[in-house]
Amino acid sequence: TWIFESFEVEDSETRKSFKVPDTITSWHISAFSVHPQNGLALMDPQELTVKNEFFVKFTLPYSIRYKEVLRVDVLVFNYVKSNKPLDVKVTLKNLKSKQFQFVEHEKNGNICKPNYSNKTILIQNVKVTGMGMKKISFYIRSNPNDAEDKSNKIKSRIIQVYAEASDGSGKTYK
Repeated sequence: TWIFESFEVEDSETRKSFKVPDTITSWHISAFSVHPQNGLALMDPQELTVKNEFFVKFTLPYSIRYKEVLRVDVLVFNYVKSNKPLDVKVTLKNLKSKQFQFVEHEKNGNICKPNYSNKTILIQNVKVTGMGMKKISFYIRSNPNDAEDKSNKIKSRIIQVYAEASDGSGKTYK
């Protein structure tokens, strides 16, 4: 339920404004009114389809274990009306620099070796086509020097993901 509000109307017509939640969905809107003399009136249901032009989405597992490497998939959506591709800078922040390590992979011939980094920010640049989506993967693991690790369970971590895009004409999206 998005709106559930009662209000009194003095005239035969009234206008109300509401901010639509940012998401991709369709809302079915209906209303009714009660008049002391005329009784009940129902409105024909209306459909409102909303779509945020530019947004990111990512999900994390419920839990991870000590030294477990976690892949964080970030989905970047480009539904900008101009249908132009966007140059997107996706930033993953390690807010308290010692909460986790970034895992980057070095490829040496046929061998892929993990490289653990204590950086506080990791950035990836991608191009997202018009009316499209792109998946970007970051790899992290809990910091093995953390005092919490003695219990072999990680209590909580704060991960922030930011995305900033430009369509080349000077217009930016965040």
